[in-house]
Amino acid sequence: MSVYTRTGDDGTTGLLGGVRVKKTDARVEALGTLDELNASIGLSICMIPRTLGKQIKQELIDVQNNLFSIGSNCATPSKTQLKIHTRATGFPAPHIPSKPTTDDIFALEKAIDRYDTELAPLSGFILPGGSPEAAQLHVARSICRRAERRLGAIKTNKVFMKYINRLSDYLFTCARVMNARTHVKDILCTK
Repeated sequence: MSVYTRTGDDGTTGLLGGVRVKKTDARVEALGTLDELNASIGLSICMIPRTLGKQIKQELIDVQNNLFSIGSNCATPSKTQLKIHTRATGFPAPHIPSKPTTDDIFALEKAIDRYDTELAPLSGFILPGGSPEAAQLHVARSICRRAERRLGAIKTNKVFMKYINRLSDYLFTCARVMNARTHVKDILCTK
């Protein structure tokens, strides 16, 4: 199978179930932002030394898997559309994962609470930056916030919205942890 299909040359793309939409569609914008977030997290994983963040790296891999699941769900306009596509093509409908769940949200919260014990209390707004590892996590956090806005523009599962919201808090906390573990002070906003 070729990587290129030429089916998107007209400015449209296919969703699961065979529906074609413009590449500027709100659903495609959400999918693209989730993909960008996933890639940014992948870069974060590469940048974090094992000695400073083995557990964080594994948690981020779990996050990447959950982001793929959210994307699969967002790429599915409806179960009815999948059934129509299955009847028309004879191919079985793809399995759409039901992750993340409230357990995944709870896992992020537990990680945030655990990492908070390593950190000085917040005394103001923190500027993105510090160590390269922290700066990259801040980039991922800002993309996460955009993903949250994009998901808010489409009809999506409320658990997914909570997960993405909590994920930005988790990424912020991990950025602070990376600064602390590399002995770089968080940069406080002075305005």
